[in-house]
Amino acid sequence: MKENTNYNMGKLDRDMWRGDDSQQITFVVTQDCNLRCKYCYMTDKNDKNIMDFETAKRAIDYFVDNKEDLFSTEYIVLDFIGGEPLLEINLIDQIVDYFILSTYQKKSKWFGRFRIMVQSNGVLFNTPEVQQFLEKNKSIVSLGITIDGTKRKHDMQRVFPNGAGSYDIVEENYKLAFQKNYTNTTKVTFGSDDLKYMKESIVHLWDMGIINVPANIVYEDIWKEGDEKIYFEQLIELADYIIDNHLWDRYNTSLFSDSIGFKTAKEDLTLPTCGTGNMYCVDSNGDIYNCVRFMQYSLNHKNSRKIGDIYKGIDTDRIRPLKVINPKHISNQQCLDCKINSGCTSCAGNNYDLSENDSLFYRSTAICNMYKVQVKANNYYWARLFNEHSVCRDTEFRNQYFMYFILSSDSVNYCKFKACNTEEIMKPEDLLYGLEYAFDNFYQPVFVHSNGSMEWLNDLLRSDKYGISLSKQMNRHIIRHITKYQGKNLQQNAIYVVDNTTCKPKEELNGCVIFNIASSEIKNLAQGVKEVLQFTSRVNINVYDINKRFDISEYENQLKLLCDVLYDYLCKGKQKEIRQLTDRIFAREMNNCFAGEKNITFAPDGKFYICPAFYFDKAADVNINKVQSMTYLYNSPGCQNCDAYHCDRCVYKNYIGTGELNIPTIKQCELSYLERKYSMLLLERLKEGKITGFKNIEIPKVEYSDPVENLIQNPELAEYFITNERRFNYGKKICL
Repeated sequence: MKENTNYNMGKLDRDMWRGDDSQQITFVVTQDCNLRCKYCYMTDKNDKNIMDFETAKRAIDYFVDNKEDLFSTEYIVLDFIGGEPLLEINLIDQIVDYFILSTYQKKSKWFGRFRIMVQSNGVLFNTPEVQQFLEKNKSIVSLGITIDGTKRKHDMQRVFPNGAGSYDIVEENYKLAFQKNYTNTTKVTFGSDDLKYMKESIVHLWDMGIINVPANIVYEDIWKEGDEKIYFEQLIELADYIIDNHLWDRYNTSLFSDSIGFKTAKEDLTLPTCGTGNMYCVDSNGDIYNCVRFMQYSLNHKNSRKIGDIYKGIDTDRIRPLKVINPKHISNQQCLDCKINSGCTSCAGNNYDLSENDSLFYRSTAICNMYKVQVKANNYYWARLFNEHSVCRDTEFRNQYFMYFILSSDSVNYCKFKACNTEEIMKPEDLLYGLEYAFDNFYQPVFVHSNGSMEWLNDLLRSDKYGISLSKQMNRHIIRHITKYQGKNLQQNAIYVVDNTTCKPKEELNGCVIFNIASSEIKNLAQGVKEVLQFTSRVNINVYDINKRFDISEYENQLKLLCDVLYDYLCKGKQKEIRQLTDRIFAREMNNCFAGEKNITFAPDGKFYICPAFYFDKAADVNINKVQSMTYLYNSPGCQNCDAYHCDRCVYKNYIGTGELNIPTIKQCELSYLERKYSMLLLERLKEGKITGFKNIEIPKVEYSDPVENLIQNPELAEYFITNERRFNYGKKICL
């Protein structure tokens, strides 16, 4: 597949100088400003709180003298803000000079290891004092000038106290700063009133030569009904403009990112979303805060929250809460359960200001609806790039939520069900509805094909009645296809099914191959998988017609043979996977099909089902809306405490065998623990052979093969089941 290696959209380098190797000291040199930007979070600007040089000197002395206790990095960024910091350019100049002198005299590691950061509205850029400062510190200063887009957008928000717009002055100064190489970026903020100018503003800034445009909406609770519709429309227009004009590898904006719109990995839930607990901000009184958003002039509802001062020092106990502000601890259950919570950022200071309990441990959801439409627009953008230009988003594999479309009742078998012999074809109106539903609810469509469904689909796309509307719907999705391997006309983004009715692969197949085999033919399993594995990196085995008479001893023999096949490949450095043997090695949590919980099925009758098996087996008549929660892992006592992470946990087999969706049959558990055993033996063999990548992986030996029975015999696990938090699948592999 062709990929654009020069693609940059969404990958803005907005971090501080040296990133994680540096920390930041912010000097609020003034709370005054020569503008009155309407969306500014600093709502209590004033001309009374201006820092003097003696306070600044004492602050520098405190931080330099206590570097080892307060800072964990060897590099420092001196950040100057206001109000408008350039109002106090002479003070900033003195502070920088004193910092250099102090670090030199005290032989501090910060000497020569610092940078200056100034964020300005740009009005005073061309004054002699500012020009002299910038020229003096040219190699170490980073200047940010905010130009907010087009003149009408900028002048709606960024105005002087008399209400006059500042665009003309700022544009002239920005161009001069750009010419002198003092700045090459800006930061754009959108509020409710100027949202309708988003697309034209981003394009305008690109036309000015600003290639990288970080942009965001305000975090505050200012959004009105209908704003999300305007936001979505503007983002779609911008996406179309970028793609229609082939600009994605030339320009950049953070409004489109390949990393948003997924489920946050469990390990990432405890990572801070901003620099809380790792930054210091000092004001004109010498008081120290975590950041400016905790100062009184930035708060509307709460009192300021400082962590110390330059005279008595920092109270480390006041920092402790800041260090554990992360999504896991501040979010409500709805946020934690959200399908698309990766990239949904929040401001700790704003959360505190809006908190219902006067606590840092609160998360405002004011921008929730706005973020959701941004994700939808991002999905549209990436789908168009993929479908039209084969450009892939790097983090596509993180998607966990799939909607299976059974296009016809004679579809290919790929799991524990038998397709019907009758031919019930999905109505075009239902297909359009299903695609709309998938888009609105953040599911990735998976088309399950029959022998004739691709031709039927192409006929629809060519039809006068449905062609345009269906093309539009499909073009905003990255659609996966499950289809039989025919040995020709290979599809993009397809998962191929191989069985005894298909020809054997003779060319490389990207991604995963599903290998179907009847239980009566289990003696041919290893040979069949071996023939397929040489043309793909991953095989999912699907044994159908398993019953109580299934020859499990022969299955064990075949697993032994497959372990030999995998070992040989891995010894040669070739990455090959067989789901039943390798998933348990790499997975750290349940990695099942999650039918009902994360994946749903849309059938030719226009109805939703837990999975295809419930559509094909009319006797298994369950209402997905009534029973869906019973498919969730946290409602399955035995499975939640089981570590056969690769297991199907097939809710259909559960229901047919035990009458309950959440309780597996003995046969399911027996097979899964047999596979787990051979995963463990394969891992031990790989470690003995010192194969790279397996040294620190462990699969513990267990003395049981039935997690339900183990739960009964170990009552303490039942208490664990009741109290343990919900667990989700964050494995990087997509397993069908």
